[in-house]
This record gives sequence, C-alpha cells and structure tokens, in this order.
Amino acid sequence: MRKAVLLFIFSLLAILCVAQDLKTFTITPPGEGGFSFVMTKGTESTMPIPIEGKSMEVAAPDDPNGHQVHVIDNAINRAASSDLISILKTKKYSPKSDEFNLIANVEFQFKTISGSLPAGTLTLLTGDKPRTILITASDKNKVTTQFIPENSRSYEFTYEAEGEKKSITGTIADDKDAGPTVVEIEIDAEFGEVNAEAPATGAGEKTEEKAKDVGQNPFMSFLRLIVGLAVVGGLGYGAYYYYKNNQKLVENMANQAGLVPNQNPDPTGALPPEPVKKDLQKIDLGGGSPLSVSMERGPGGEAISPQTFTKNPRLVTAAGDIHLIPEGNQTVGREAASLTLAGESSVSRHHANISRSGDQISVSDAGSTNGTYINGTKIASPTVLNPGDTIQFGAVAYRYEE
Repeated sequence: MRKAVLLFIFSLLAILCVAQDLKTFTITPPGEGGFSFVMTKGTESTMPIPIEGKSMEVAAPDDPNGHQVHVIDNAINRAASSDLISILKTKKYSPKSDEFNLIANVEFQFKTISGSLPAGTLTLLTGDKPRTILITASDKNKVTTQFIPENSRSYEFTYEAEGEKKSITGTIADDKDAGPTVVEIEIDAEFGEVNAEAPATGAGEKTEEKAKDVGQNPFMSFLRLIVGLAVVGGLGYGAYYYYKNNQKLVENMANQAGLVPNQNPDPTGALPPEPVKKDLQKIDLGGGSPLSVSMERGPGGEAISPQTFTKNPRLVTAAGDIHLIPEGNQTVGREAASLTLAGESSVSRHHANISRSGDQISVSDAGSTNGTYINGTKIASPTVLNPGDTIQFGAVAYRYEE
C-alpha cells in the first residue's frame, strides 16, 4: 500500500512539472490573410511565421521573460506588439487595427561615391530610449531594422571621412506599401573596398552585450531533479526485483543472446587452432578466362578497396542540434515520426515528408495545418534542397547542410 501511495505522489508531481512547462497562446489578427508574427528577445528574432486562417495557436518558449510578440500586417508594413508575459495571462493576443503603429521593416541604404562604408553609427530617435545601430564594412552599405514607432521616425547618422567626423540627419518616410520602407542616405565621400570577415546580424543591429536569459524557477528545477531521481531509482529497483524473482529465466535469456561468456574454458589455457589456409581459387565464367577484379594499388603495392564517397546531408537548428538524413523516406511530425517535434503546437501530427535518393534530398508537405516553407516560400509540391536552404515546419526552422 505504501509503495502505491508513493508512486501516485511521484506521478502527480511529474504531471505538475510537465504542465508547468506547457505554455501556449492564440493569435487572432484583425483580418484573415496577409498577416504574420515574429517573436523577439533582445537582438534575437525568429523568422516571420504566416498566420493562416482567422487565428493560430502558438507555443511559447520555456522561459517567456523578455520576449515580445509582433503581429505584422504585410500589406502595409506595420506591426502591433505586446510582451509575452502579458499575453500568457489571458492565453490570447488579438490586436486591433489601430494598434498597428510600428513600422515593421526599414532598410537603410548608404549611397557613397565609391566603396563600402567602413564604419558609422545610426541612431534612431525612438522616444526616451534611442536605438543605436553600429554599421561595419560587412553590412555592405545596407542595414535593416524592425519595429520603429510611427511617431518617432527621426534618425542621425555619424561617420568619419578624410579625418573629419560628419553627421547626417533625416526622417523615415510615411510609407505604407508592402515590403520594407527604404531610406537612402547620400554620403559625399569615397571609401576603399574592405574585406570584412565579421558576420552581419540578421536585423542589422549590434549591441555591446547580449541579453541574458532569466533563470528558471529554482524550486521547479529542484522538484524536477527529485522526480527524475525517483523515476531512475524506481526503474532500477523494478529491474532488480524482476531479476531476483526470475533469476533462471533472465540467465537463460542472456545465454541465448550470447551475453554470458563461456564458463568452461579449456583448462590447459591453449589457444584455439588457427584456421586452415587455403589457396584462392579462380572463378571460371564459362569462357575459359578467370574473373579478374581491377584493384587500385597504394605506394607500397598494397591493394586499396574501392570506396564511394557521398555527402552527409543533415538538418541543423539555430541551437546546433543535428538531424541526419539517411537513404529513403522519412516523416516529420509532432508524434511518432522519423523527425519528431514533440510539444510543437504549430507542427501537425504528420506534417511533412523528407526523401533521399543518393545525394538528392527533397521535402514535401503532407497536408499540414501551418504549412512547410523553404527560404520563406510555402511549398505545394516536392522541392529539392540546396545547401544553405532554410526549411520551416510550422514555427520550427532548420538549415540544410551537406
């Protein structure tokens, strides 16, 4: 009776821990079609996810602190935003039309007389907290930023040319067309081409320090540890209890599987006799000539077996997790798939298929709710992957590598 009570308590605690981690919410835009959403934290940003239908259920990250949710009206390049903590209190986010008061995407283009701008500082005067973007040669005279308030469109750009510090001020145009708002900044100076190896950030913004994630609840972490130890201990005790009561059966099964070494070795300690060596025989194909195999020879004359070198195709997440793609067909889904994305509410149970034939990899959608995208474009038929392509199943993104 005591064991049953303890098992029930540990099971209840495990269910509570899992329930604590499951956080979802629903996004309902003011219209149907032409909307997408982005989730950001500091300078990090997810890829835009299209919102299909009237609403879409979204899975929140384990730690929602510091995250912002932006719903974008792609037709007018405007966005509405709210912090994720506030959204999770009601489990829904339904922005109204008059809340889309952020410029979703702005692209700054620096027009020099010649060459790439080596360095500069772009300051967006967005209310009480200006936003600073550092420009480097790796940006190649172009940088993009997101979610700028409509009523704070002034900017100042400072740079150095011919030993003098110069500045240019201006405003972002009130453009409500589809696509990013383009701002051209004329720079009356010549610069040499700089081979910069520094990688450019996806949104063009660089900060001195990267925002740190807020730690998980220490009580919940300790509780998970206790539950994990209890589960491992219970499994170990169960295995021991079964062996104790079925010792003969377990030993017989181990003997049949070859897991138990020979208990009666040769008492003399003699080694087993070497196998009898036989001369290789020629195989007659019926025409009187033996079958011969052409072997490549190494520097010392030794034979080298022919090998076939193939690529190593794989899907890689932003966190560095790798999924290898073997020969044949694979499934992608939320449950019981070759690539199982458990807990991802944006992924259907059977979401997509991956097919490999030799070195050619193709992806097809399996009628999923939220679609399959390659490089931001929704696919409707099997599509061949190329190195560097971005593949997105619902809200889960991968990069294809070979």
